[in-house]
Amino acid sequence: MRKLLFLAVALVMLIALPVSALDLGKLTLTVQPVDYVSALAGIAKPVSKTYAANERYAVAVTVNVPQYYDVTNLQIIGEPTNCTIETGEIKLESGTYIVTGTVLAPGASIKITFRDNAIYTATTAEQLYQALQNDRTVSAAAALGQTYTQESPDQPYISGIPQTGDRAGVAGLVLIVAAAYVLLIRKKVSAA
Repeated sequence: MRKLLFLAVALVMLIALPVSALDLGKLTLTVQPVDYVSALAGIAKPVSKTYAANERYAVAVTVNVPQYYDVTNLQIIGEPTNCTIETGEIKLESGTYIVTGTVLAPGASIKITFRDNAIYTATTAEQLYQALQNDRTVSAAAALGQTYTQESPDQPYISGIPQTGDRAGVAGLVLIVAAAYVLLIRKKVSAA
């Protein structure tokens, strides 16, 4: 009876670990130039053209936030290069947002970043460690006249700790259960 209970608990632990490592998805962000006149009417028609100085532009910023994604400590940053950002409100909600402005010089581009400020608001060592391990910063840039590019931040650390439910964690659990089973059998053999 005791062995059966022990094996049942071990089996439940093996099944529960991978289930608890549920991946909710990632925040995605894209930026694409669209036709300015159509954008004023609320229609995002992609355009591929080179803009001249003092020409108006519009970009469609598409944000996809998974349903249960935590957006606390995320800051929206718009970085124009050789252009201005005049109108457009981007929210931390799923949707497509239109941003307009004026090109000041050739080679203009616009970069939208959702920066994770958790590292700056951490008050304990544990919070700082979690902020470094789970950086949620996402950027996308569009050169006005070319298609968008998606950028991912380079992580300044090497992650050596497996996440919950990772195969390394399950293998360790299997070794612990096997060692406990062997000890239980040795104890019964020496008692007999």
